[in-house]
Amino acid sequence: MVDAVTNLMDAVASENGLAATRKAMDIVRANRRQQLSQQATDALKKIKPHQAIVSSRLLRATRKQESYRHGDFSIGDPKDKLKEKAYQEERKKQKLPLETAEELFARRGEFRSWGPLQVGVMAIQDVNEKFGTKFTHEDAFDIRKASTIYQLYAARYSRRGDTNEQIARRWVGGPDGATESSSLDYWRGIQKMLAEVDREDQRR
Repeated sequence: MVDAVTNLMDAVASENGLAATRKAMDIVRANRRQQLSQQATDALKKIKPHQAIVSSRLLRATRKQESYRHGDFSIGDPKDKLKEKAYQEERKKQKLPLETAEELFARRGEFRSWGPLQVGVMAIQDVNEKFGTKFTHEDAFDIRKASTIYQLYAARYSRRGDTNEQIARRWVGGPDGATESSSLDYWRGIQKMLAEVDREDQRR
């Protein structure tokens, strides 16, 4: 009986310890989110009058474009949806787990761009270096943080008055992307998504 009580007390203590650990981890995560939020706010205040500001319209179009190109496939040609379905069916046949939404977004290739805005490692390094922030690549999955990274990246390499085309092409092609022919197809896709954003706004 004593052994049973002792075991029960140990189990309760263990559960309480686990709960305490989880609570502590939740607090750490909340503090980190708050710190990052404050860092982002402080960093945005550092944007100079001559530096570019990314419009919400361009951010929405970029999210649509990246979703279409790299995983969600909820936008665009129905053939892409069939392609994605076939991909997942093949994973089933090979007894591989289906990809999560985050993995679908993350699947990109050699440039390792993640999240709904396909934020690259180099973009995060550039932003952290310039503005003193501490974004990690995992932050790319949070649309608010990803949008802030995009804004700060544009502020670093674009000037106030630059067009959406220049800003978007630098986002995909790096600091010299606005003049690189390799970024033209991406810009054409963004143009289509900008038109879609405008249609959505007109319907409201």
